[in-house]
Amino acid sequence: MNKENVYLVRGKNGEYALGTKICRSSNGAKNSMNNFVDGMIDYKVRTNYSGFNNPMNGLGYLWRWGAAKPALKEWKTLEQYLLTCQLNIAKITEQDYDEFIELVTEIEDYWHVEEVTQDGNDTN
Repeated sequence: MNKENVYLVRGKNGEYALGTKICRSSNGAKNSMNNFVDGMIDYKVRTNYSGFNNPMNGLGYLWRWGAAKPALKEWKTLEQYLLTCQLNIAKITEQDYDEFIELVTEIEDYWHVEEVTQDGNDTN
């Protein structure tokens, strides 16, 4: 039988990330993982921090927006970004920022791309 390497997204406990693709390239799998991680962050924020005036929800909006992701690297950068863009999103504090980054880091660190070998006839 023909063997080939494919890439998929797995969690630390070995579980497959539901809804991600089995890819023939590591770049495709990384893209799939990034989309999955963004969805998990969105889900966690929406379910655990509901309410329009919740600062975590505001940070979630910035994360989903994508253009603000570089500003989320550190608190001072985000603070300046919010002032420059005249965004007043639910009075985000440094403590809110730290809590959000902890949530993001926990999710990002849990998932990874894994290379596996399988029969060549198993992929579409």
